[in-house]
Amino acid sequence: MLLAGKSCAEAALAVGVVRQTCIWKCPLDEGGLDALRSVRERARPAQLDAAQLASVRAAVMQSPTEHGFATELWTLKRVGAVIEGMHGVRFGQTQVWRILSSL
Repeated sequence: MLLAGKSCAEAALAVGVVRQTCIWKCPLDEGGLDALRSVRERARPAQLDAAQLASVRAAVMQSPTEHGFATELWTLKRVGAVIEGMHGVRFGQTQVWRILSSL
């Protein structure tokens, strides 16, 4: 889209990200597609591997009462507590939601 003349704002809107994440324009303008290919990934590395994610999935397929909760309702806070208890990693509710969505 940027090569086709779209602005960062237009491209960001089209792909569903905020305009401030348009970090690709400068490398693209300076060196084209080859420069983009050399840009390092900026995301943080995953804190749970595939086996750990599988164990989280298995846990949330069980009843919350099996994990010591008083009711049969899974909440993001409860899932986060289970993940922390199982793997020692604490996530915010937004990240817990992303993890559940990926499962």
